[in-house]
Amino acid sequence: MGVTLERIMRGSFSQCLMRLSSLSIVCTPRLVDKRGGRIMIKQYFILVSIVCICLSIGSAEVSSTEVAGQFGPSLFVSRLSWSPDGNYLAVLVEDQERYVIAIYDSSLQPTAVIDSLPEADEGYDLSWNSSSTQIAVGIGGRQMSGKPITEVWDVTTSPPAQVLTYQDKSAADAGSVAVAWRPDHQQIVYADGKVDKVLNLDTGIVDYVLEDEARRPIFGLRWNPSGDYLAGISTAGLYIWESNSYTLAYTLLQDSVSVDAAWSSSGFYIAMSYRNSVRIWDATREDVITTLESPENITRISTVEWQREYVVATAITNAIPPENELLVWNAMTGELVNTISVAAIIRDIALHPTENKVVYGTESLTPVAVDILPSGCDPTQTISAGEVTGFINAINTANSNPDADVIGLETGTYTFTTAYLPLNALPAITSDITICSPEGATLTRQAGSPLFGFFEVSAGGNLTLENLTLSGGDVGNDTGGALVNEGGTVTLNNVTFTNNHANTGGAIDNESGSLTITNSTFQNNQATFGGAIDNDAGNMLSISGSTFTSNTADLDGGAIHNDGGTLTVMDSTFTSNTASRYGGALDNTGSATISGSTFSGNSASWSGGAIRNTNTLTVN
Repeated sequence: MGVTLERIMRGSFSQCLMRLSSLSIVCTPRLVDKRGGRIMIKQYFILVSIVCICLSIGSAEVSSTEVAGQFGPSLFVSRLSWSPDGNYLAVLVEDQERYVIAIYDSSLQPTAVIDSLPEADEGYDLSWNSSSTQIAVGIGGRQMSGKPITEVWDVTTSPPAQVLTYQDKSAADAGSVAVAWRPDHQQIVYADGKVDKVLNLDTGIVDYVLEDEARRPIFGLRWNPSGDYLAGISTAGLYIWESNSYTLAYTLLQDSVSVDAAWSSSGFYIAMSYRNSVRIWDATREDVITTLESPENITRISTVEWQREYVVATAITNAIPPENELLVWNAMTGELVNTISVAAIIRDIALHPTENKVVYGTESLTPVAVDILPSGCDPTQTISAGEVTGFINAINTANSNPDADVIGLETGTYTFTTAYLPLNALPAITSDITICSPEGATLTRQAGSPLFGFFEVSAGGNLTLENLTLSGGDVGNDTGGALVNEGGTVTLNNVTFTNNHANTGGAIDNESGSLTITNSTFQNNQATFGGAIDNDAGNMLSISGSTFTSNTADLDGGAIHNDGGTLTVMDSTFTSNTASRYGGALDNTGSATISGSTFSGNSASWSGGAIRNTNTLTVN
């Protein structure tokens, strides 16, 4: 029996229109046995039944209660998959031996159900196309030879419409245990338990058969974001094929059973579970570059997801009985930033493509969404909106306290008219201080005020800024228009720097120490060297998920002047930055590594419209 979608207003039926129709569709797929060189053609009929669609006047939603009511007591989520645009979540639900796909919107409200998967078989995998309009389903089970093993559904119709069904007589009994839709292409790769095949959706022909040297079964398939490389997960590790001719390009083997893997946003690095940790590999070098360590109570890592700078994994603890936790690392720094305990068995997870939230599935129909980052703004002191004097006093109090302090700023604008220290509106940071605002706060220097910036971090100081905007800082011929680091540790999360000015480092001068920047914005800042940031020799600067727009340098480095320091940039965007001499976006005289980033519309009068390099530069 099919699942009936009942659209109900306020819990009662208002009108029900019953339709019953049958469509006979003739399909003629050509099935290719690459090794034998044979082409087999067979016609078969698909019977599509549209059953009992109940409509209601004034309502267009399917409630969780209605969807759950169609299943038995053994219901649980088997697979989760976000669409690339983050607007839909596909949830593969198992009820005994029956599998159904529920489609949810981004707020996790159910919108549709795909219920006509072959009965008594198992839906193993889900994969979206790049436009988020269609989803491929890998169909597995027992004795699948000659049965449909891959289906494609259009989720933009109501109800979703099946647009392809594919069967392979040469497939192994397991059917399609994994499926992966190549980004921006009409190709689906599926694994049948013995070999992996590339199905051309335009022709219905298997174009390639993939094999690894050891012929190990592949149970998971992962495309990198550009669709250039396909990783196949086996018990021994990863086999990576390039997509031009689907030849084996790289082999990443481990001495422990591999469970899951996920590509970075840049598509050059891949995270793979390894016992109770996660290893990050440089795929092209076939080398582990870092290991994300777990707490001591973790015995095994199962599922792994990676979006932007965050890696999220499902972990099994050593408790009796074992418990599940979600571990969140910053892949840039290797730091474990959050641990989320879950009082249920986690069946699968899906990390949202654009937001810092993960959805997990348990023995329940409804998927659960949680933020992957702690709130970060649990203040020990709270400052009223615009209260500058109270802000200054809070920093002085925090500096005198040996413990870490969190200063919370209420939403509003904090306008400074005088400097507390020469060229600084606030006391120097000498201890461990986080300054944050749950909903955002702005620090600004009033026009016409004396020259000063906002923050100075002394040697040994540790400053974290979150959800703030720093605007209008000006230190004249000095350094760091909004912030100067003089030997401390600075971390910036979701901070915006606009219209700041200095001689060196229009927004920030990293004179000494380390500076880590995540999901931040630099716009319309200006300096002679480093329109937005100057990073001096011997210092560490890491940037991820950030944007640099319309920053200017009178001489070098319209956005960044890496003056002998070490610079890492990941998944960031540089647009319309300018320099009057060298390096419209970046002038590098130190060591710089750039991956997954975009440069457009940048310019320099002499050389290096986007980047000028005179030392060591690696671009992935």
